Amino acid sequence: MVRTKTDYHTTASKKDMKKLIIILSLISILTCQNFRQVELKVCKSEYIRKLINHNCRIFNLNPRFVECLIKAESNFNTWAISKAGAVGLGQLMQETAQAEAIKRNDKELAEWIKKNPGNRKWLTLPDVNIYLTCAHIRTLLDNDNVLDYVDLISSYNAGANNKAMADNKYITMIKKYYAEAYGNVNFDKLIGGMK
Repeated sequence: MVRTKTDYHTTASKKDMKKLIIILSLISILTCQNFRQVELKVCKSEYIRKLINHNCRIFNLNPRFVECLIKAESNFNTWAISKAGAVGLGQLMQETAQAEAIKRNDKELAEWIKKNPGNRKWLTLPDVNIYLTCAHIRTLLDNDNVLDYVDLISSYNAGANNKAMADNKYITMIKKYYAEAYGNVNFDKLIGGMK
């Protein structure tokens, strides 16, 4: 059989493709071996569940807790806007989101925010909103004033300096969502595991 130039090109490409697949498989195994996707039951969107899992791993948070908090905040409506002006899945205020982006040295996001003052559309993007929601929860957890889950939820709901103004229905709602999906849990222990 006589081989043409295109036959050699095709053969080389198949070999290269096999090598590439092996390399990518190894990278996948090495980078994901310590990361276990936590099964989330409250959110119906697989994309949102993956974003929650991914960002909770980055910030060492319990994905189920974050999922229930987002359910209470926006019922997974990416376009939700509260009367106070909080936006997106985690119902973040623009100032809080900007502060978290700057604190996390996310230069690209911080630059975009500066170039688009007053534009809150970027907060409706699920990947941005969940990232900044998790960053904000981590900031609150790292604060010495947050002692337990009630403090954390209150701080998230009303602001770190206004915990006393937090809505008790909101705290009860998060506990209810968690209990219905995953069973009752000692929230103090749960928060302690995230600190």
